Amino acid sequence: MRHTPGWSVLAANALELGALAFFARVTEPAVERPYRPISFVPPSQVPEFIAEVADRSAAYYTASDGTLWIAIGLYADGRARITDNLGRRFAGTLHDRRAEMVELGSGTASDLIARFGIDGTLRLEMHGGSYDGRVFMCEPLTV
Repeated sequence: MRHTPGWSVLAANALELGALAFFARVTEPAVERPYRPISFVPPSQVPEFIAEVADRSAAYYTASDGTLWIAIGLYADGRARITDNLGRRFAGTLHDRRAEMVELGSGTASDLIARFGIDGTLRLEMHGGSYDGRVFMCEPLTV
């Protein structure tokens, strides 16, 4: 009587599980994004998501790189919010000019580094998430 080696049984089971996982992923229905695109026109006023938690000393900024615009709100208690023309929304809290931002809807986290220039300009660096590797030179958004 012939005996099948144990490793071949394990390999066959692993191959079957891998194939099932692959086909389950391929046949999953597409997940609808939790946000809707907005026009590319940069905001002339503070977007609702940024303004809804505003305080008297909130600072608002906007930035654009030709394909994407963002609006940023920085608040007295350290909170920060970002929204863009694709409808994505991010929230976090700045500590020593750094924040872990969470994309609302997807829960994806990214790191934000805020650098203020001598002339009052704001430079945002994003690492991870939807804006990974992007640097935004921000201008004040007057209200």
